[in-house]
Amino acid sequence: RDAVDVALEDRGESAPRSRTADLELLGAAPREELDRLVSELATSSGIGDDRARSVVDRHGTQARDVISLGQQLDLLRPLADDVPQLEAEVAWAVSHEMALGLDDVLSRRMRLSTIRRDRGASVAPRVARIMADQLGWDIERQAVEVEAYLASAHREFDVPGAQGSR
Repeated sequence: RDAVDVALEDRGESAPRSRTADLELLGAAPREELDRLVSELATSSGIGDDRARSVVDRHGTQARDVISLGQQLDLLRPLADDVPQLEAEVAWAVSHEMALGLDDVLSRRMRLSTIRRDRGASVAPRVARIMADQLGWDIERQAVEVEAYLASAHREFDVPGAQGSR
């Protein structure tokens, strides 16, 4: 609300006051409803309680649509055994959140560049393939995206001279 009000200040007294303070965020719901959704998705999709909780924690009530997309595209597998995100979340980021680059998905939406020791290198090729199906990338474009992403992730997040950095 405050940001919208400041942006409208130069319009003078005729500018309407922001109503955003009372609008729920996309996917928001009371905790009880989200808990019921976790149970529903764990049972109906077969992804289990932990994965269902993880998807609901990130997408709220939209988790149902993320799972539905995953079922349609056969993308209900985790990106890796030790990664909470499902492959479907990559397709969702492209089809519903306007993600257009590998760096956008892995660094900003999934935060794997900061939370994984390998900066997401082990999942980057798979994420690029999923994105390629959505965006029509060829093999060369996938390789360029992976290479550019890894260079950027190492440059931005590695500790110079630390073991494990490039």
